[in-house]
Amino acid sequence: MSQSLLPLPVILSLFLIQGIVGHTENLETRAVLEGIYAKTGGDNWSDKDEWNDPTVGYCDWSGVTCDSDTGEITQLVLSNNQLTGEIPSSIGDLTSLTQLRLYGNQLTGAIPSSIGDLTSLEYLYLFNNQLTGEIPSEIGQLTSLNYLDLHNNQLTGDIPSSIGQLTSLEYLNLNDNQLPGAIPLSIGQLTSLT
Repeated sequence: MSQSLLPLPVILSLFLIQGIVGHTENLETRAVLEGIYAKTGGDNWSDKDEWNDPTVGYCDWSGVTCDSDTGEITQLVLSNNQLTGEIPSSIGDLTSLTQLRLYGNQLTGAIPSSIGDLTSLEYLYLFNNQLTGEIPSEIGQLTSLNYLDLHNNQLTGDIPSSIGQLTSLEYLNLNDNQLPGAIPLSIGQLTSLT
């Protein structure tokens, strides 16, 4: 009786892309996370459990939460974790994120305009970093956003008028930046602010 066996490389490939929760991992999503790790000094993070371990699904990496039904990443919480460098523009590829918490690190550079692609985002916490440049106008595309905290950075320029499109916003903190312009009139549309 002859048995047909899969070649070892195929077996290993299937094992590596199968998440612990039974979801097939999205290789593009894994690449985005690996890029975030590499570009923000992941080797020096204070909490990097399981990151980049090829035998562990990314849903089990420290700070990563996935939807139990779909396997999509819904939360990326890497706060107070010694991240350095710039937030990669590839962050915008994590389109199922509802929470992005990168506060309390040493992140520098501008907030990438691709942040506007995270249209499911409800919580965006980037405070207590060293972010520079203007708040991208694309932030106005985050119409599901409830909490936006960018305080204690080095952001400059005017507050974009597109912020008035965040009609679900309940909390907004832009203190301790270098935002010299007038508060845009569109902020009056934020009737849910408490």
